[in-house]
Amino acid sequence: MEKYELYVVSVFIRDGKGGNLAGIVINGEDFSEKQMKSIANELNFSETAFIMYSDCADYKIRFFTPNSEVDICGHATIGAFSLLRKLEIIDSKIYYLETKAGIFEIIVEKDNVFMEQKKAEFFKVIDIDEVLVSLNITHKELDEDIPIKIISTGLRDIFIPIKNKNILNRISPDFEEVKNISKKNEIVGYHLFAVSKEDNIDVYCKNLAPLYGISEESATGTSNCALACYLYELGIRKKDDDVFTIIQGESLGAISEIIVKLKIKNNGINKCYVGGKSEIIAKKKFFH
Repeated sequence: MEKYELYVVSVFIRDGKGGNLAGIVINGEDFSEKQMKSIANELNFSETAFIMYSDCADYKIRFFTPNSEVDICGHATIGAFSLLRKLEIIDSKIYYLETKAGIFEIIVEKDNVFMEQKKAEFFKVIDIDEVLVSLNITHKELDEDIPIKIISTGLRDIFIPIKNKNILNRISPDFEEVKNISKKNEIVGYHLFAVSKEDNIDVYCKNLAPLYGISEESATGTSNCALACYLYELGIRKKDDDVFTIIQGESLGAISEIIVKLKIKNNGINKCYVGGKSEIIAKKKFFH
């Protein structure tokens, strides 16, 4: 029986607080899929990342929620590379990561890690009214200057614009209905957002994914990259190289900061990166 180390990392922290917890296992290739599912279920974080050898990139990661595997996870990826940097296994430079959603560029800096995302794809929502019913809100609570869309940069979510952050934080969803609608639309969940009028914050948001065992997530990487792409395409902000500061988890008491960088070329999005700061919360030993 061999001894293994598992790390708990808080990702997208703001002023040393908040963030989204992820479990990180470095020697992922030593575990079967059944064992990875069992570990993720026992940890009960929104995602657990298993880092392993890749024959086509620098590393490969598989991601598991408490009840299933997902193709990609932004915050767990950023947590994994932040951990490798803090343990001095890797240096500050560019790496390439293999996932079930494809191969992605990872930029490791001294304090931040940024993950490349796929370009955003946009889809129509089948029934907007049933989405509103599942959130216990009406059209009056929406920012009706922004259409509701399904968007994906690797994972599909319904993006729902809310009039302001006070309404956003008061929303009390019917999670069973959110789950049913997510299943019907073949999406991970809902990403609710309110555009900010503050100078240092661009957007406040809330992410719901009960279909995958996550009622509400305190920080989400892939969804916020898709959101920044959407706001750029709508013309809400346009610059040569656009940077968005996004706050999530306020209603959970775990305020997190997600930074999205868009690389603009010929008046369009050339590349999209999501990132932020992470902190090691705990180190656990277990036997296998």
